[in-house]
Amino acid sequence: MNDEEILRGIERYIADQKHVKRRHASFFYAGRKYKGIGEASIAQEFVPSLERILGISVDRVVNGDDPPDIVFEVNDIRKFAIELTELVNPKAITAQINKDDALYAAECLNWDSTNTCERIESLLGKKQSVAEKIAISYERYTVLIHTDETMLTSYQVSRFVSGHKWPEYSNIDDAYVICSYEPGNGYPVIKLFGS
Repeated sequence: MNDEEILRGIERYIADQKHVKRRHASFFYAGRKYKGIGEASIAQEFVPSLERILGISVDRVVNGDDPPDIVFEVNDIRKFAIELTELVNPKAITAQINKDDALYAAECLNWDSTNTCERIESLLGKKQSVAEKIAISYERYTVLIHTDETMLTSYQVSRFVSGHKWPEYSNIDDAYVICSYEPGNGYPVIKLFGS
């Protein structure tokens, strides 16, 4: 999917959002219709970070067979599986949909080191079971966790995960959190573990 296709898809997504109840942290919440566009858009933002971290050059970003969500092609022969997931507070989403402003505000602020790391571990556990089925077909299996949570800036995520001892994931080579756009900082990427 090229940049123009992603841009057109995002424009269609925004137009369709006028009728959606959920607005909180809603970039991936667009149903199957826009899933590939959202995933490709986030993956494109991750490319420069992964290239820098691994010392590679990604030739193409393509939608995968789900799983994986995205495949990075490197040197036309190497294939890296990128599995995307979303770090959200479901209680905040429910409160926003139900127009409970007080609960919504409280839940937006309800992030700390413990619940952030617990939620990330839960997401990684789910992706580990997916990885068991497909990781052998790819040189690398990477989990990319996107967050659009208002209070989970790159600074907060970095603070919350710093020093955390992650469990062993036998089929996940590396994992990262990518935050929403921050002026002057782009789409920050925080490495959780891996080479």
